[in-house]
Amino acid sequence: MSNKEDNQVLIQNFERVLTEDKSIYLELDAFERIIHHYRQKQQWDKALIACEWAATQHPYSIEPQQAKLEILAQLDRVEDVITLAEELIENYAYETELLFFIETIYTTLGFFQKSIYILEKLALQSDELEDVYFRTGYAYQGLEEYSQAIEYYKKTIHQNYTHEAAVYELNYCLDMIGELHKGLAFYEQFVNNDPYSSFAWYNLGLFYSKTQEYGKALQAFDYASTIDDELAQAYIEMGHIYMDTKKYSEAQKSYTQALEYAEDNPDLLCCLGACYEKQGDYESAIINYKASIKIEQAWEDAWYGLGACLFAQQKWNEALHFLRKAAQLNPHNEIFWIAIADSEFQLGNVVNSLEAYREAEKIGAYNPKLWLNWSKLYYEQGDTLQAIELIYEGLEQCPESASLYYRAVAYALSLGNYQDALDNLEMALALNYEAHQELYEFFPKLESQKAIYKIIQQFKNR
Repeated sequence: MSNKEDNQVLIQNFERVLTEDKSIYLELDAFERIIHHYRQKQQWDKALIACEWAATQHPYSIEPQQAKLEILAQLDRVEDVITLAEELIENYAYETELLFFIETIYTTLGFFQKSIYILEKLALQSDELEDVYFRTGYAYQGLEEYSQAIEYYKKTIHQNYTHEAAVYELNYCLDMIGELHKGLAFYEQFVNNDPYSSFAWYNLGLFYSKTQEYGKALQAFDYASTIDDELAQAYIEMGHIYMDTKKYSEAQKSYTQALEYAEDNPDLLCCLGACYEKQGDYESAIINYKASIKIEQAWEDAWYGLGACLFAQQKWNEALHFLRKAAQLNPHNEIFWIAIADSEFQLGNVVNSLEAYREAEKIGAYNPKLWLNWSKLYYEQGDTLQAIELIYEGLEQCPESASLYYRAVAYALSLGNYQDALDNLEMALALNYEAHQELYEFFPKLESQKAIYKIIQQFKNR
């Protein structure tokens, strides 16, 4: 009999006993298979019954109680979680693996104070101090007690200065209390103590990257990669900086170097694809996005990247297929829905396009691109009044967006509302003077551009 058939018989026997309101003795392994089956089927009541029977028949085994605790947490039965967790803590006070498990449950549910209580116990009895300190820092961060969190993240890094998550979180907490600059001395200490440590230089680079001192960050990452030329993460961070500063050719070189030492990395391949995409080399971009998906089918950014490249090549139908796949993997990303809406509009599917824009609005009304693209749909259909109304809705959500003000100028000019155009232009120029080029792009005809230039000069003279 195969394992699958054996499991089917086991489940059938268990359900028969349940129906007949009888009891049955099973080995722990059999109970674990039954619990796993019901969890997969999301039949939580039966899973909990199996947990309780297993705990009764195997009272010295922790596994059934752990499974029950996890299911209760998944069902958000908070009081039951706390009752069972406290009982387990009392009965198994020195089972460090179980304590870590309960701490994870508490953190997931947002019970950070209870997490800290367990971690204080673990600090006295566990050899995994690096993990204990990091979790404690995270719990304090959850309570928004950033100063305490900072101390524990520093302790984590003292245990292991290659702990990337601790470095990121430390920088975040320092930033939250307005003391990011104070992190410099901490990271410099590691460089001074060990100037030939690639990770010391790498962490210093992360600090400078966080403070947007990109020149110093690149220098630190360069030192790190010189000391350890196989430190892929240093090349990756350099690539990120070059992408942020729009130096796409340099970013491409950095990501390519990183790939030599970080094979089978879907995120890195996706980054490299984005480099080629930004440079207009869509074929190379598509190759890298496909390579990313080959490694990880659920890599949503790669599916989106494929769609974006095909959209740029005006292959609307093909683009839509990949963009919908991205949205299927992550329906909570407004960028995906905006791209779907744009593709539907290009195909003439106005109703579908409007539905996608509304979906994007539910998720990311704070994104100016939504209002710019959505309004343009109405503008291109000749409904400029609806277009400008959407722009004003967008400004309520994104009052600091110069692009929305410039688009309001464009629509007001199209309607002949010159006073509205001047009022919006004043706001737009004050927010971002250089972005007035967007108006020239919106009105490509030379005559219109000359009129806009005169209006801007009027504003400057005023």
